[in-house]
Parts: sequence; C-alpha cells; structure tokens
Amino acid sequence: MRNITLLAPPLPVLLVLGIGVRLLLAPYTAWSPDVHAWATFAQEVADGLDPYASRSFSYPVAWAYVLGLVTRALARFMDPGDYQLALPALRDLAGLTHVTDWRVTTPAFNLAVKLPAIAADGAIGALLHGLVAPRRGEEAGRRVAGAWLLNPLVIFVSAVHGQFDALAALLSLVALVLLVDGRRFLAGAALALAILTKAYPIVLALPWAAAVAGSCFRGAGLAAARRAAVALLAPGAGALGAAALLLWPTLGGAMGTTIASRGGTVPVGGGLNPWFVQYVPGGAAVIEAHAGAFGGVLTALFLLLVAALAIRVFCACRAGVIPLPALAGTSAAVLVGLLLTSRATNPQYLVWALPFLLLWGSLGRPMALPIAAITAAGLGFYAAMLNFALAALLLPLAVYTRLLPLETVLRQVRRARYQEGWWNGQRFEDWMLISAAGGCLALAWALWLLLRTPAGDPASGSDRIGERVARLLARSRRPPQPETPAVPGRRTREGPL
Repeated sequence: MRNITLLAPPLPVLLVLGIGVRLLLAPYTAWSPDVHAWATFAQEVADGLDPYASRSFSYPVAWAYVLGLVTRALARFMDPGDYQLALPALRDLAGLTHVTDWRVTTPAFNLAVKLPAIAADGAIGALLHGLVAPRRGEEAGRRVAGAWLLNPLVIFVSAVHGQFDALAALLSLVALVLLVDGRRFLAGAALALAILTKAYPIVLALPWAAAVAGSCFRGAGLAAARRAAVALLAPGAGALGAAALLLWPTLGGAMGTTIASRGGTVPVGGGLNPWFVQYVPGGAAVIEAHAGAFGGVLTALFLLLVAALAIRVFCACRAGVIPLPALAGTSAAVLVGLLLTSRATNPQYLVWALPFLLLWGSLGRPMALPIAAITAAGLGFYAAMLNFALAALLLPLAVYTRLLPLETVLRQVRRARYQEGWWNGQRFEDWMLISAAGGCLALAWALWLLLRTPAGDPASGSDRIGERVARLLARSRRPPQPETPAVPGRRTREGPL
C-alpha cells in the first residue's frame, strides 16, 4: 500500500481538498442553536451592548475577539440585523431536535463565522505535516496531514456545526512546538491564548511545566532546583503577558461571572465518557442519585493521571531536551483523560485530542484504529443527537435556496419526533448508548496505548490489537501457498514427526 501514491497526495492537494470541502459545506449547513448564538452576539455588539452582561455569550474572551472581528468585517457588506431570519413556522419545531431553531442564519453569516475554524483546520494539517515529514519521511507527513484534513468528524465540527474547537487545538499545538524548540516565552503566550479561546488547554500547564523543569534539572541539590525554577519564569511571563493583553479591556465587566455561571448549565453528565451509563434503561435515576460521588471519583482519577504524567515527563526530559514524542504523548494522554472524566464530552470536544493523537501516532506508534473508532463514535453521537433528522442541518439551504423544499426538512423533523423515539427498530436512546459507549471505549483504548508506552515514546510500545488486525488483513490478501511435503527427520509447519 505504500506504493499507492493516491493515498498520500502532496500537501497542497490535501489542503485544497480539505478546505474546499469545508467551504462547500459551510454556507448552507448549520447547527442552528449554536450558530444562532454567534449571530445574537454580533447583533448585540453592533448595537453597543455587552454580550456578557446579557448572558447571551458565555465563551472565553479570545473567541469573542475573533468573532467580533469577523462579524464587523461582514457588517461592511450587510446589515447585522440581516444575519438571521426568524421563521414563525419553525417555532413549534424548535426543541424537537438539538439542532432545530426557529431563527435561521444566512449563508454569508454561516461562512464568515466558520472561516476561522476552517483556517485553523488547514493550519493544523500543515503543521502536522511539517512536524512529521522531516522525522518520518514525506509520505508519513502527507498521511498525517490527510488524516486530519479529511477526517469527517473534524470537517463536521468546523464546517457544519460551526464550532471553534480547532482554534484552541491549533494554539495548543503551536505552544507545544514552541516549547520543544526552546522558545519558552512564546510557548507560554500561545498556551495562554489557547486557554482564553477555550479553557480546556489549562490541563496541559502542569505536565508542560514539569517538562521544562526536567529539561533544566541537571545535577542535584538546591542549584538544580533553582535552575528549574528559573526556567519556568519565561513561559510564565509569556502566559501572563498574553492574558493581560486580552483581559485588560474586559476588567470590571460581566465576563467572569457569566463564564463561571456556564458551569451551572452542565447537566448531570453525559456524552462519550463513563456517564453514558445514564442512557441504559434505569441508569439515569441511578446516576442522578449518585452524581456527586461518581463525578468526584472521576475527578480524582484525572488528577492522579495528570500528576503521574507530570512526573513521567519530568524524568523523560532529564537529558536536557524536551523530546517531541514524549511531550506529544503526554499531552494526548492528558487530553484523552480529560475527555474520559469530564461531566460532558460532546462530539466536538474530540477535536481537542485528535491532533496530538495523530502526531504521536505518526512518530512511530500505530494509532489509526483508535482514531477511526473515536471518529465513528463522534459522528454516531451527532446523528443520535439529531434523532437522525439529518435534514435539519440543511435549514439554511432550504430557507435561502430552492434546491431543497423547506417542507421536506420539516417533515423529517416531525417524523423523527413522532416515531415515539424509534428508528429502524431501535430507540434513539439505544443509538445514543451505542455511540457514547463506543466512544468511551475508543478513548480508553487510546489512553491505554499512551500510558503503556514508557515516557510517551511511540517507538517503545506496541498496539497488539491493531497489529493483530493488520496481520489478519495481510494474511487474507496473501495467496495460498502450496503444501510442502514432509521430510523425515525435519520439523514441518504442523510440528515434529
């Protein structure tokens, strides 16, 4: 298969394909409730209001700046009041699925607000290629870039759902590269920007600090500890500087309280994590009764995982350098652990870990099967959340063009609702359970592979399940061999005589 160049076209071709597909999907698809929130933000900013004060926007400030720049540029060509169209006919259907809203955003607005995430997807693909190609060859670089750029879950999150998780993933990956290259001040600034885009990269701070300290902890005694402490000043200063630059204009506003209140909107738990047991018949009542204890155990396990990984990467960096495989593997393990122990793991959150899993896997460790399983589970969970009314994603196409009748979309949403929760003989809750449990198992499989490899070095571990599947596939393609006649006195394939 390595001789089939169609599986690994050049990077420019991959970028054109990946970004082109996203640009085709972006204008006329939308996860209406979320994209509607971006339109409401833009309209309130245009009216001189504080979206944090009205609590219509509860995301970190970096995304607010990006969204503000994009929508202000769009306002030069269209009135902000025209960013979305309210359709009373849809009001009764709003809430029948997680994606139906009676306010439908325009194609121009959809494309504009999705462009930053689409650009981030392209940048991540190019960055992964640049990291892998010099170390594992051009073909490996193309494969990892294609695995990201053409991943259907990644495409869906950025181009259809309209979420911006790829921006935080890009900044986190940039911070990792800067840290490995020894540019600690810039690495700290990039990590702070990632945290202020979406808060989850904060879990990388401790392991990365341990890596920096370990790379400077030479010798023994107080002098070694002092060198390690001084080495942490540069990334700390970079993080504080970037944070101050973005947060200064918001001081005294309602941003902090609004973002803090967002935690109160998180349900008991759910998604592609151990909370999936609530989808089992009768499981919701059990989980609700013991939610505090269950969540506490998962949090404790995650804290132990982060501490253990910090110690391991500290020891791995004692040679004076920060190995890229070690830091990539540690980062992937921390993020996968976060996904497994969070109260809510929505499908778009899988984008947080995928670049690090792909990077770690491309540096010598087979991770294709776990990544494929994670991708399939994420897409399956999206479909279950939609009650399989997939046409609901095409509301912009139906409202703003004649290519799809609006009544067709409404009919599918109604049919999904009034089938009393059944699709192809299965309850929707069953499909939610299957996809959530599958995603949890796939994440646990990936975490197991990451943890059983010493110091996060891909070359020192093995994926026995993946290797067995590969051997079976190779054996199925192997032509049958003629039987060798047994020779007296010799051992044959069947054993000794």
